[in-house]
Amino acid sequence: MSKAFKSTLAVFIVFLVIFLGILLYVIQRYSQYGSIPDTMEMVDFQGILLSVLGTALLSLITIVLSFTLARAWIKEQPELAERILKFTLIITLCFIIVLGGLSGGVIILRTLWTIGYF
Repeated sequence: MSKAFKSTLAVFIVFLVIFLGILLYVIQRYSQYGSIPDTMEMVDFQGILLSVLGTALLSLITIVLSFTLARAWIKEQPELAERILKFTLIITLCFIIVLGGLSGGVIILRTLWTIGYF
C-alpha cells in the first residue's frame, strides 16, 4: 500500500470515529428526557437548521474523503479503476441517503409535532 492510501484511510477512519462519537454524545444528551415526544419538543427551528447544515457538512466531508481514498487506491491498482469508482459511488450515495434521511426525519417529526399530530 502506498503512503497516500494509508494516510487517506487513516483520516477516513478517524472521521468515522469522531462522527460516531458525536452521534453517541447527542443521543446520550437528548435521551435524558425519556420519550421521543419529550425529546422532539426540545427541538426548535435553530436545532432543525443546525441538523440540516451539519448533515450537509458531514455529507461533503464524506464525499471528499471517499473520492480521495478511491483516487489513492486507483493509483495503486489502475486495472481496478472502474470497479473502485463504482464502489465509491455506491458508498457515497448510501452516505447521502442515510445522512439526508436523518436530517429529513427530524424536520418531518418536528413539523408533525408542531401541528399536533402526536
